[in-house]
Amino acid sequence: MIKPTPVQNMYKGFFEVCQQTALTMGLEGNLAVIASPYEGLAPDSTKDGVKTCRSIFFNDQNMNIGAYFAKQAAARTLSLVGDNTTTTLVFANSIVKNTKKGLFFKNYHYNSRVRQGMEEAQKDFLKLLKEVKSPCTGAKLRDVATISANNDKNIGKIVADAYKAVNNKGVVAVQEDKDSDTTTLKISEGFVFGKGWKSPGFINKMEVGTWEGENVNVVVYEGNISTENGQQIADVLNEKRGEAFLLVCETISDDMVLNIINNNRQGKINLCAVEAPFFLDQRKIFLEDLALYTGTEPFVQGTSDKIQIGKASKIIVAEGSTSIVQEEASPVVVDKVKELRESIKTASEKDFVSKRITALEGKAVTIKVGETSDGARKELFDRVEDSVAAVKAALEEGVISGGGSGLVYIGHNLKRKFDNKDFQFGYDTLKKALEAPFKTVLSNAGVKAEGFIGASKKEYGIGYDLGTNTVRDMQEIGILDSAKGVRVALENALSVAILLLNTKVVITPQRE
Repeated sequence: MIKPTPVQNMYKGFFEVCQQTALTMGLEGNLAVIASPYEGLAPDSTKDGVKTCRSIFFNDQNMNIGAYFAKQAAARTLSLVGDNTTTTLVFANSIVKNTKKGLFFKNYHYNSRVRQGMEEAQKDFLKLLKEVKSPCTGAKLRDVATISANNDKNIGKIVADAYKAVNNKGVVAVQEDKDSDTTTLKISEGFVFGKGWKSPGFINKMEVGTWEGENVNVVVYEGNISTENGQQIADVLNEKRGEAFLLVCETISDDMVLNIINNNRQGKINLCAVEAPFFLDQRKIFLEDLALYTGTEPFVQGTSDKIQIGKASKIIVAEGSTSIVQEEASPVVVDKVKELRESIKTASEKDFVSKRITALEGKAVTIKVGETSDGARKELFDRVEDSVAAVKAALEEGVISGGGSGLVYIGHNLKRKFDNKDFQFGYDTLKKALEAPFKTVLSNAGVKAEGFIGASKKEYGIGYDLGTNTVRDMQEIGILDSAKGVRVALENALSVAILLLNTKVVITPQRE
């Protein structure tokens, strides 16, 4: 039996997940302790937003539907940025709550004009964000790393040193080190390209939205793979059953992707499929370079007889990138780079040749996280991963004044007025949401934001420093936020808020 039910409990579940996750935000944010599903294992203590929200479930089905909306927004931010998941939920919570209107604020005021007002405010936000942000260079890199690690200066230095070692553009990976009580850096070789997993179903590391493997088998396939011609791939997988595989091909069909995902979930294989970047001749050359880097040869559909297998020490596949780490560059790769450096002088496609050189001679750093106990190591590991993700995002799109102060300033300057009341209501609703991270950070520290938010509105960069309990210039003291992080967080928060506000009935199966 299927029965339509009211939406109140759906909203209740959504708000509960957002609010519980928000308690972890900021310097004085609280730890969430997550019980292990396995008897005898230690609980997981974390301030990681996505870990926290994913662990919240309810007995009520409708509340779980609302919780899913929140988790979906956090997961989307995670896949694009790797951080700022809590910020996403703080924004989303504020947007939805601020649409309450009417007697005792019980009703949600929402229609197409309200939505258009919100979207217009978002456009104005993006314009002002571009005006105030600055490049993440010099000491700012270390500042971002430190703040994202919950103001841990030691982690900030380690992460900053890692990015300096790869010239701010190589691979920085994070790995637990159960045999040590210290955190160290290990420099190796890294090949990075701008295509990621074909489907989120391949993700095996849910907390960061990636597929990861060590001692990975690599198959480079020049052709199009489907269930009709995938038997050769299946034969190779059966020979090395249970081992990690990366498959890079021209295209792979949806039915083949679904087949692989099902086999992954059953534990039969551990494979991630990635479609190669570039087109035509450039794609062919890319596949040859990748095969060279991993010590194999491309399988050419219709020509080759047998699939060859390459190797990589570690591979990380995100939504929009693949990072391949080797312990050291092979002599053939070194020779190829020398050859390309000579050819670039006369090459007609200098930009493409330059990209090939950058990929083949890239560097990788692995941050090996060690601690005295399992619980402490896991908590530290989460903070290091957040720090690495925040720096990566900051290098891509720059930084703004942190602690929520830059967002308050931008929100204060969203001053446009409209004749349509619903349009204005939507515009102002999003505007209010920009103050939510500032207020949440201070609230978690037991500080009332009302006495200090005016300074952030008046002058860009001015915020409240919880370390000294004074109003200070956030940029001068190195408290910064990733511009990409807050941009993506707001985009995903608004998207899920609109979806939630558009939902007027919940239909769930009823157990008889």
